[in-house]
Amino acid sequence: MFSWQANRLAGKRMVKITEHRKIPDWALFMENIAENYQSAKRITLVMDNLNTHKPDSLYETFAPEKARIKLKRLYPTLYA
Repeated sequence: MFSWQANRLAGKRMVKITEHRKIPDWALFMENIAENYQSAKRITLVMDNLNTHKPDSLYETFAPEKARIKLKRLYPTLYA
């Protein structure tokens, strides 16, 4: 299960239940978050250290150009 709390004060959450917690599952969930918040300049992530929660997971799931675009929004300090 992946859970995203977009705005704690407003009580908005996105939850996705998957059969596994594998790299593509996490990467697709990150893509879903980015698509739902297209107007946001930056998306701040607070995650545990599960081995799928890493920038490389996006490259393993998406084409390099698409992964790079997502990384700039999800990891702005690493990919400025």
